[in-house]
Amino acid sequence: MPSKEPRPRAEAVRRELEDRINSGTIGFCHLADGQCLSQVKARLQAAPSSTTLVVVGMGGSSLGARALTESLDGGMVRYLDNSDPETILRETSQLDLNKTLWNIVTKSGSTVETTAMFCWIYDRVVAALGPEEAKKRFIITTDPVRGPLRQLAKDENLPSLEIPSNVGGRFSVLSAVGLLPACYANVDAEGILAGARSVLDNKEKALDFAGALFHSLQGRNSLVWFGYGDSLTALGQWFAQLWSESVGKVTPAGEAVGAVAIAARGASDQHSQLQLYSEGPDDKSYLFVGTNFARDVCIPRNGLATRLNPALAGMRMSELLAIQRKATRESLNQIGRQTFELLVERTPRGLGAAFMFLELTVAYAGLFYQVEPFNQPGVELSKQLTHSGITEGAVNKESDETSFTIS
Repeated sequence: MPSKEPRPRAEAVRRELEDRINSGTIGFCHLADGQCLSQVKARLQAAPSSTTLVVVGMGGSSLGARALTESLDGGMVRYLDNSDPETILRETSQLDLNKTLWNIVTKSGSTVETTAMFCWIYDRVVAALGPEEAKKRFIITTDPVRGPLRQLAKDENLPSLEIPSNVGGRFSVLSAVGLLPACYANVDAEGILAGARSVLDNKEKALDFAGALFHSLQGRNSLVWFGYGDSLTALGQWFAQLWSESVGKVTPAGEAVGAVAIAARGASDQHSQLQLYSEGPDDKSYLFVGTNFARDVCIPRNGLATRLNPALAGMRMSELLAIQRKATRESLNQIGRQTFELLVERTPRGLGAAFMFLELTVAYAGLFYQVEPFNQPGVELSKQLTHSGITEGAVNKESDETSFTIS
């Protein structure tokens, strides 16, 4: 897919990112070398026997890992990624604490939701197993030098892994953040990294894709990820964070730019969102994502389908989903909407390639928008107000005329 951006502009974007990668300023591409994989495997070998890994983390500390393990049937890994008390109680109530390993993940080491969940979980495990046994069942994954969680790991001699300092949380899936859950679930981590390396051999495709997306979004404010296959749901949520936090910024000239990423689930969201996409404002571009399936369902040829819809007789569900994806995309094409298609191979190599391709795409897109793709200044005020609410007992302004209570 050729970029619709002028080649001199695309070349400048390519050169800027390449310079930053080669200088070591930006480190996500170097993760494909797999330098942390041996540490991950050693850490798991040293851990006590367990039947469940629980990843505790927010945003990039859990979304990428979840996408990896859920796409590849890693059922023995669970995730706590929100400070909802009922979810925390439900997800932990059935766990055998003697057979559970906890991975506490935060790049900064100070993410308040992760810290809160860790404090509650740690005290509970200590009460059940004693302090020395409890320590063996936690792995701290954080910055190698900075942050209170790194300091705690040093002070208490807690098992730990590192997220490289030059890799932001949302770009960290190919570090220990994603590789530890993958290895725990017996997913082929070497295959994941091999797929990522294959993309680095031809970054031009990601550059062209980024340029085409950027061009299509001029005058539009949303990018819809339409993933056809439930294994793509978590990948879409990961992409939505990656895209939104990387391109939604203010340029040096003071212009607010970017497009919100919406993770839609095909085919179910055709029945809840497609009407808006078809006849609502033309303010979105659409990325249709397909995949393969390890297992399938075939509708019997001589069963009920012969009475209800004979065309379905003998059809596989994967075929039906592919038809729906192509038909929905074509329906939007015919009315002039901007659409793209991406096919993700549901294998370790395919997922590794998808992560690297999309990370490169988003990094290039940020540079096309002329913003810094690797920071997130827009979330800092919320963090500051959250901290104030914790220390002072409440956010200063509890409600206003736009707040409503339903009871």
